[in-house]
Amino acid sequence: MDFLVDFRQKLAREEFEDVIKVLWAIWENRNRQGNNQPYMNGARLLEWVFNSYPREISGKECLPTMHPTAPKDQWQAPPVGTYCVHCDAAIQPDQAGVGLGYIWRDWLGNIVSAGMHYLHVCCTVPIAEAKAVITALQNKPKNLQSPYEIRSDCKQLVEEILAIDSSTGDIQLVVNQIKRHPQFSYCTKFKHVNNAATVVINSATNYGVEEYSNMMNTNVESPYHLSQLAHPLLKASTKASIVFISSIAGAINQITKNFACEWAKDGIRTNSVAPWGVRTRVMEVEGTPIDEDFSAVFKRTPILRLAEPNEISSLV
Repeated sequence: MDFLVDFRQKLAREEFEDVIKVLWAIWENRNRQGNNQPYMNGARLLEWVFNSYPREISGKECLPTMHPTAPKDQWQAPPVGTYCVHCDAAIQPDQAGVGLGYIWRDWLGNIVSAGMHYLHVCCTVPIAEAKAVITALQNKPKNLQSPYEIRSDCKQLVEEILAIDSSTGDIQLVVNQIKRHPQFSYCTKFKHVNNAATVVINSATNYGVEEYSNMMNTNVESPYHLSQLAHPLLKASTKASIVFISSIAGAINQITKNFACEWAKDGIRTNSVAPWGVRTRVMEVEGTPIDEDFSAVFKRTPILRLAEPNEISSLV
């Protein structure tokens, strides 16, 4: 035990906690090996430890250069005194692997804490998004006793949470887990937020300041700052990968090149997929068919149509 005391004196608290996690995992792995049970090799064992027991990262640690307060025209502020948590998930179609993420903010937009988690399971998008909410509730900042809002880009999940008559099926099981979670009682609103790129079609001379700022903040600054936030965890995994969804010739392509060069030494690969327009609900304008509303866009597209979601997911 002397070496643990020595570690505790020389390491920061977060680093010491990581040491304890790794030592425990090694001890447990040797027990399993001695009992002729399945066990993991060194690299896989470390990956499992840090994915299963991620370190909670504070906003100040991850984003030293990010503006402390989001612009008023972008930040959908909750009522004064109310916090909010943005939850999101990413899945691999027809494969096991779900990435979960959350960001806790105060009513000014300041990041309080954030984290990521990996589950080696295969599930639908709504269930993955629900698991992201559960993970966020499990990692609510310990000193946060104020009311808060939950925000998700999964409309189906939000509708299931708000529904008076419960549906049946797997989604309802995880929805019930959310509603029964002891921290859910502090939730004042479960809100659907759009999580997609935005575009205003106009000539270069006619873009207003607000229109241009909105596009740049959503399409460029958001993925850039989220990558900054994720960097400590990606670096810790030693074999991480970032895949941006870019425009055909946009700023994200250059950011991809910059990250690929700068973060390669940290074991992080960075690539982008640049599909142009994609046929999703965010492209729909009420009362107007997509093909009619975007006819001018089709004329500038070599294949004369929008991309389909499955064409993008297969590349990612």
